[in-house]
Amino acid sequence: MKNKINIVKGLLASTLMLGVQFTGLRAFAFNDTNNHWANQDIQNLSSENIINGYTDGSFRPENSITRGEFAVSLAKMLNLPVTLSSDAPIFKDVKTGKWASASIRAVTEAQLMKGYPGDLFMPNRYITRSEVMSILSNSGHLAVPATVNSEEVLSTYSDSEKVPEWARKSVAKAVYTHISANSPSRENMLEPNRKATRGETSVMMVNLRKAVQVSVAKENLVKAQEKQQ
Repeated sequence: MKNKINIVKGLLASTLMLGVQFTGLRAFAFNDTNNHWANQDIQNLSSENIINGYTDGSFRPENSITRGEFAVSLAKMLNLPVTLSSDAPIFKDVKTGKWASASIRAVTEAQLMKGYPGDLFMPNRYITRSEVMSILSNSGHLAVPATVNSEEVLSTYSDSEKVPEWARKSVAKAVYTHISANSPSRENMLEPNRKATRGETSVMMVNLRKAVQVSVAKENLVKAQEKQQ
């Protein structure tokens, strides 16, 4: 419960940056995102140092994103503590003190990402769209009405049968809460097993923040109405 409260607070705090001028923050203008459909969300997250580009001034929005890279961005967006709680590595393939190690520990201790058998995290493995949607939808602790049927939600997409069994409920949750995102030319597809790109992952991260903000606003409205009764 404590993790849930802290994560939601972190997301709410970060939503204050949405749709405003980033006064005092460095303005990012990548040389390859201006005409990309995810440009606005990329710029917003970059201005907050949640995601970063490359030394040549590019962001490479169509490049695939690794589990390690995603863990770093997720930990930053959720304001998770990224100081190592011990000197012992949490996974055999994640050395303490190396890039992403603190973030990987943070997201796994928060039970947002898991490792693989053999005490492996596989930080350099590319993450799929199903994995991104599942992790983000669960990270926000968003409530979905019991009347919502996951299979019906997924059935609106032409490739819904390709969603892995383990991810179906979480992906449906991402769709229902408007976290999921895809290129405008492929909006009717989930492409669940395709490697997630840096651009679409940025959009889904921003969508998560918006979804949490809407969810909390609804909860506050209900509480206010209950007090008036």
